[in-house]
Amino acid sequence: MMGHRVVIEATLKSECEGGLRGPIIDGHRSVAYGFENLDPDGEPVFFGALVERVCEGGEPGGRLVAVLRFYHELAEIYATPGAECQLDYGRVVGDGRVIAVLAPFGSQEYEGGDEIDSATE
Repeated sequence: MMGHRVVIEATLKSECEGGLRGPIIDGHRSVAYGFENLDPDGEPVFFGALVERVCEGGEPGGRLVAVLRFYHELAEIYATPGAECQLDYGRVVGDGRVIAVLAPFGSQEYEGGDEIDSATE
């Protein structure tokens, strides 16, 4: 699976605000990312993703900048630059925004960490 890869920046709720009890770290898979439905009458659309790399933060109550790899191919339609999302863990634990789309993992365009560094500068 190559997956749709993006960089997000998010503000995480603190534990006392209903956020996560621990940090989001590399390899994290427990949070779903909810995007506004393309159908104006539809409910938000949620996608699971692997956190490939935390570039900054990740602690509850702080900021998160991370590279995500979405599992579902439809995420490519929703997770576009500037798209806002809610981070969900049975409840909203943060609010985020896609800041860049990266080459798919395993593709010829994939450059490893270099493309991530340039997307987060």
